[in-house]
Amino acid sequence: KGGPDKQGKVKKVKEKKEKKAKAPKAHPSSKAGPGFTVSLTDESLVVVANINKKGHAYTTCGLRAGDVLVRIEEKQVANMNLNEVKTNLVAKSGTVLRIDLDRPAVAEAGEGSFADWLASAHGVQETIYAGAYSANVILEFGPLVKSIKSGKPVQRGESAQLSLSMADSQVKRELFFVAGALQPLCKLLTDPKAAAQVHSGIKSLQNMLRVSMWDDLSIALSAMGKPLVQMIEKGGLAKKMIAMDLLLRIALYPPTHRVLMASGLLEALLALPKGIIPLALPKLTPKGWKAGKKVTGLEAKAAMLVGQLARMDDATRARINSPSNDGV
Repeated sequence: KGGPDKQGKVKKVKEKKEKKAKAPKAHPSSKAGPGFTVSLTDESLVVVANINKKGHAYTTCGLRAGDVLVRIEEKQVANMNLNEVKTNLVAKSGTVLRIDLDRPAVAEAGEGSFADWLASAHGVQETIYAGAYSANVILEFGPLVKSIKSGKPVQRGESAQLSLSMADSQVKRELFFVAGALQPLCKLLTDPKAAAQVHSGIKSLQNMLRVSMWDDLSIALSAMGKPLVQMIEKGGLAKKMIAMDLLLRIALYPPTHRVLMASGLLEALLALPKGIIPLALPKLTPKGWKAGKKVTGLEAKAAMLVGQLARMDDATRARINSPSNDGV
């Protein structure tokens, strides 16, 4: 109680309630799915419904629509309701879930079904294989990539750092790339407001590009590095300078070097007539010599980058020095 007021009444002092500390929000990548949805049949069986045809479950594990889920890790699906099944199929990106399934003797035809796959790929109208099988499904990297793409720089940097532990094998690195991770990482690394996140971004980029040294890679190296090369070809001078500084930091890393060389970086720097360095050189025209574009400082960085690329191997040096290489 407080002291008396002018009327002699005693004031009551309100006690401040302590605010409960909010529990930290789970990272978006902790809610990754397996690349397919499930539904309940009339016989109360949980089956694969719609499935992502580009996902690991479809392309590598061979799951098809209509397959019956029997067990998730050590838990029997028969003892769960549909919501519990869905909950057990969700975890952080890159998690490997062991799923036991059963394929009916004759699968119903339909887009994404096993029968549809056999019909389109092999001209077979009915399922040949049937029975129990197991699959180690890697949960999708889409939520992780989305968190690198949007939000504040600090949050995007944290997501890039998380990718180091989630994309920790060659298969997972490829899936991380296929999920579209390269473009958001490039944007993060060339964002002037994200200077403090550059270290995390480069670590994530280099970890992902380790997949380029894998012999069984299903992605063309030229396609993998194209966004990196385009950073110095498109946009204003300030962005190109930031991008060039980034390439200077990663060019001596063997996996990145391999990707950059396959994606046409040398041509972007040196090839006639529109390479970065040739554009600044004088040109011989029918009316005589004409001055090149005004030197901006980008050309000196380009020359340093060529030097770094040349340090890596004999094949790169031969390519740079070849007189038949369109001006390179």
